[in-house]
Amino acid sequence: RGLRWAADLRGDFEIVKTAVRECGTALAEATVDLRNDKEIVMTAVKEDGRALLFASHGLRADKEVVLAALAQHGAGLAHVLDGQIYDPEICRTALAQNGMALMYVPEALRLQREVVIAAVTQRGVALQYAPYALRGDTEVVVAALNEAGQEAVEYMSLDLKRDPVFVEFGLAAKPAFPGVLAERHAPLQRKLVLAKVRRFLEPVLWEEHKVSWLEVLPVLRQIGPLSDFEQAFDAPEAFLEGLAGRPADIAKAWAIVRAKSALMPILPQHGVAWEDMAVALGHASAADLAMALDSPEEFVKDLAARRTGEAVKWFLIAQLRPGLEPTLPAGLPWSDLAWVLDAIETNKEIRGFLEGGVDLLKWKLVNGGEWPAARRYAMAALRPRVQADLPGEPPPRWGDFFRVVLELGDEQVHEVLADMRKFVQRCRMDPYSRVSQLWTLALLRPKVEEALEVQGNTWDDILPVLEGMDTMRELQAALDDGVGPLL
Repeated sequence: RGLRWAADLRGDFEIVKTAVRECGTALAEATVDLRNDKEIVMTAVKEDGRALLFASHGLRADKEVVLAALAQHGAGLAHVLDGQIYDPEICRTALAQNGMALMYVPEALRLQREVVIAAVTQRGVALQYAPYALRGDTEVVVAALNEAGQEAVEYMSLDLKRDPVFVEFGLAAKPAFPGVLAERHAPLQRKLVLAKVRRFLEPVLWEEHKVSWLEVLPVLRQIGPLSDFEQAFDAPEAFLEGLAGRPADIAKAWAIVRAKSALMPILPQHGVAWEDMAVALGHASAADLAMALDSPEEFVKDLAARRTGEAVKWFLIAQLRPGLEPTLPAGLPWSDLAWVLDAIETNKEIRGFLEGGVDLLKWKLVNGGEWPAARRYAMAALRPRVQADLPGEPPPRWGDFFRVVLELGDEQVHEVLADMRKFVQRCRMDPYSRVSQLWTLALLRPKVEEALEVQGNTWDDILPVLEGMDTMRELQAALDDGVGPLL
């Protein structure tokens, strides 16, 4: 504050830096040049985020400066530049410090569950600024009740207020599992239990393992019985450490999630994206995963030097991506091409394409005739010209329709694509064929997924049940008359 009375000191770098370290808003008294100095401004906003208002326009546009300011003063989200308010990372940073800043978040972002959960986790009564649909979302509301208890109840949707079992569960600080949820469907029990323990596990996941909640969620969904989650209330660190000792599939999934932060800095040197590396790790041994966690650089070097094994194959495929992906037809994603390349029989052949350049591989995929990878490519390459014209309201996802394509095979698929209307009619006339079953399921998925999520189910959970039904006419009826009776 003394800078206000010392005009000759307002341009002294060291004095101003000392001043803003003690009082960030003293930046207002600094000279124009120093308000445009990033080191000075960063020092100021870390002490008091409101100092962002006194930074130069150029530094107010600097995302690093904005994030530092909002981490200290989340309500400053109200004063960020127009374009910045639509940046999810900027909004989440503000909400992590002050959940009530949700009132300033644009509607498009307030419709996102994770954005609202970030807000109500920090301040439960921020639920009042969520869209009404999310005020009826059980995961969002459990997060709000975890933080604010009874104060948040008045902002819940009417349907949830009228559910005494949910309210009792949500307000309980450390409920027994399944406890009052015992009469609810098992998938919904699991969904609510995970929402309840999130408050205890999420900080430890990030601080100790650099793992986000959404990354670990698929791992936690495999754990049973639900009573095992009670340990997360009082000993979250021990609960997470115990994941390594659970059944092999859970322990492996947990190891892969944890390996991400260790491997990510190394992968760019090899031209490998994390999502592709995760596929390779899915084929790695327990010893390999331990090595990836303890000595990530050594692990990657060792993997690159090996000649055999599925993990090696998928690591090589991942290395082909930088050369191949930019050349793919518009509308054909890399994930489809990875399935194509899996048909290459030997690692030696893949390594040859990698070492000799990808031009030969691109030519062979298009002109390779009966070569297994070329046959797969011909099927995958249908997507750019077919997907936009698939019938259905809403149309099926490509991955679900592609199961139909694979069932049809090379000979029939072009006949079907030439006259999709005739194909749809034939499926209705013969609902018992495998092709008809797959087509009906493809049409059904976009109609039921939202309702499944409310139940706590996923499409992958329910698909085996639907495929095992005695008659496909029940599924066809769901398409024609609504999915309520089916669910």
